[in-house]
Amino acid sequence: SITSVLLSDKGEIREFSRHKNPDGTLGGFVEKTALVESTAYIASSAIVAEYGKVKGNARVDGKAIVSGSAEVSENAVIRDNAQVFGDAKVSGNTVVSGFATIFGKAQVLKNSEVGGDSLVFGGVVVISSIIRSSAVFEGAVIRDSTLYKSKVAGNASLIESRVYNSEVYGNTKAENIEMLQAKIDGSPYIGKIEQAKRQ
Repeated sequence: SITSVLLSDKGEIREFSRHKNPDGTLGGFVEKTALVESTAYIASSAIVAEYGKVKGNARVDGKAIVSGSAEVSENAVIRDNAQVFGDAKVSGNTVVSGFATIFGKAQVLKNSEVGGDSLVFGGVVVISSIIRSSAVFEGAVIRDSTLYKSKVAGNASLIESRVYNSEVYGNTKAENIEMLQAKIDGSPYIGKIEQAKRQ
């Protein structure tokens, strides 16, 4: 059934319907312009709005929201109060939880976990990484790494690294390093030895 919702700030009426989940339960609200495949699960308090897409076996749980032109696919799970919007793409076995927000053209792929109050946006690519209470933005690339309470931005690249309470900016390319309460801005390459000298 269709439910019309009047948005007072814009004065427009948008149409939403309840999604029927694969297990037969009545799911959350899906806007008429959005796409949710029959194999996807939308929790009763979750929302898929605007041109959002939820495909494959993806799940939108809790009070999570997928909107804009964002796409959640494969076995990805967006849960709790997490939001995915803009042109963001979340796929693989990725889990986005807590109050995490993914937007812009960000891509979070494979076996990633984004949680806490993390912000992932811009042209960021995250592959098989864990991001907790961190901000990753601009054109950063994070692969097979763990970030906790950190910021990574610019064209920085982290591969197989662990970064805690730190900041990485510029064109830094870091592979197989561990950072604790450090700041790197623009170094072309940082390895374990160089990083030890900078702490």
